Amino acid sequence: MTTTSCEDPDVPQGKAAEAVQALQTRLENAGLILIRISRLPNRTGFQLRFISGEILNLFDTGRILIQGKNQNRVRSILGFPSTE
Repeated sequence: MTTTSCEDPDVPQGKAAEAVQALQTRLENAGLILIRISRLPNRTGFQLRFISGEILNLFDTGRILIQGKNQNRVRSILGFPSTE
């Protein structure tokens, strides 16, 4: 009998899940409201989208890319330098 995994590739698993959860918690504790977590179309990481337009990409390599609106707010919450 052969078993197959039923894990959804669009749902973070293992260390990726821990990293996504940590970022989500930190940003939500600062007042951002998460509306969606999805796998990037090129399958290299996950994207978190927030109701006020902030977008955070967490790549499988650990790299974080902040996009969308209010980027400096997200940078401040995460302790990254401002782009201003």
